[in-house]
Formats: sequence, structure tokens, C-alpha cells
Amino acid sequence: MEISDKTRFLFGTNSFEILNFINDQYLVEKKSIENEFPDITNLDNILNQLLDWKFIFIDNFEKYKLTELGEEKISLFLTLNDDQSF
Repeated sequence: MEISDKTRFLFGTNSFEILNFINDQYLVEKKSIENEFPDITNLDNILNQLLDWKFIFIDNFEKYKLTELGEEKISLFLTLNDDQSF
């Protein structure tokens, strides 16, 4: 079975940890994400990719939130991999 580009991206670039952080905090300012993950040098690229794939969105107050579609995609992935840790 070939791993999709999205799956490879999500779990190869700290994206899943960022999504988990956003999910735990509900609405998150970019500064909070930067403070939580200071070692990620390509954070802007990761956030833009997650926005493009509609895992997250930015509200009117410039805060990131997980989308319903993003929650469903992650839940499906975790269910398929028998992991309910999200």
C-alpha cells in the first residue's frame, strides 16, 4: 500500500503535532503555535499546506481552528490505524 502525499506530509513534518495542539486549544493564535514549536523552521509552509487542504481555517481574529472536515479526516486515519489518541 502506497502512502499518500498528504499522509506523508502530516506525519513527516510535525503537522500532526500542530493539529493536535490546535485541537486541544480550540482557537489558537499563530504566536502560540510558534511558542509551542520553536524548533520548526518551516511553520508558515506547514500552516499554509494545512489551510490549503482544509484541515484548519483562520477566523476573523486571526486564530487557527480545526475544521470539521479536518477532524473527520484525522479521526478516520486514526481509526484505520487503530489509534484513538487524537
